[in-house]
Amino acid sequence: MKLKIKYTSAKSEELYKNRAKKLDWKEGDSGIDLSYFDAMGRKCIIPAGGTGMIPTGVSCQLCETKNDLYEIQIRGRSGLNSKGLLTHLGTVDYNYTGELKVVVTNLTQENFTFNPGDRIAQIVVAQIAKPKIISTEELKNTDRGANGFGSTGL
Repeated sequence: MKLKIKYTSAKSEELYKNRAKKLDWKEGDSGIDLSYFDAMGRKCIIPAGGTGMIPTGVSCQLCETKNDLYEIQIRGRSGLNSKGLLTHLGTVDYNYTGELKVVVTNLTQENFTFNPGDRIAQIVVAQIAKPKIISTEELKNTDRGANGFGSTGL
């Protein structure tokens, strides 16, 4: 499986190529870091309690193999999460080729500022299982059954 990366502009390519951690998969990493990008070099402010969609300056395309499909998952970075910024988990289907954007909610009481080049999320590539859908009138009984939220003691 291959991941093609397309920069949205020469400026975004320059941003990624000049940062300390290149846009690449490194041995031992499970994800590839994405950065905030703005062509005009403006800061991005997520207000206290607010949500924003942050552009990354890159598009990508997963090349499917003969029988396998993949997706990109956008995940948070633990450093930002520890500061009260929630990066929403996102799924990028293998056939989407637009710019990757990251949805972030600021759970703090203070505005949070991203500068161009700040790492905001990471992408992880995962294989998609394609189940055969079977309609049924009943499901097998289990110990848990329909007991949902909090039923395991959390």
